[in-house]
Amino acid sequence: MAQISANFAGINGSLNSGMSSVDGAGNFMITSAALANDLYQVSLLATDNEGKYSAPYNRSIRVGPPPAAPVLSNILVSVSGQCATVSGNVVDINDDLAAVSIAFANGNVSAVILQTSYSATQCTLPGGSNTTTVTASDQASQTSNDNISFTVDAGQTATLDQHINAGRLNYINYAKCYLEYSTSAFK
Repeated sequence: MAQISANFAGINGSLNSGMSSVDGAGNFMITSAALANDLYQVSLLATDNEGKYSAPYNRSIRVGPPPAAPVLSNILVSVSGQCATVSGNVVDINDDLAAVSIAFANGNVSAVILQTSYSATQCTLPGGSNTTTVTASDQASQTSNDNISFTVDAGQTATLDQHINAGRLNYINYAKCYLEYSTSAFK
């Protein structure tokens, strides 16, 4: 007669198990002892009459109310020209983080997530003061967000003389720029 064994492993370290035989219709029922509120990894394994095992079946199941939304921390921004990279940490104790999205002035970018770190880069940002919103969401549709502000130097458009007078261009590069731009304004 086939049997099913089950293990209930909580992320807090608790472990519970149970066993059941399979009836003629292929049905079984396993009831665990009372489980504390936690996220459990449930593993089922079937054994047939000859003692051969099935492949294990694993699934995460939450007992009790879901915890708070993912938590964002250590948000940083680095700016290079008109590009900004936003990075930080995200922790979801429910262990079902779905995505981290960064809303820049010129569009949203999905962050690359590596364990508890994330980062995303966006370029061609407008010059001046910028604020971006970081949003973390989990599979239970819980979200959290935070903002970070930064400044982008998009450059100045001016003629050769105006760039030299403002100190953005020296006379050594004057000839090179004159050949390329003549008296036209450039950034």
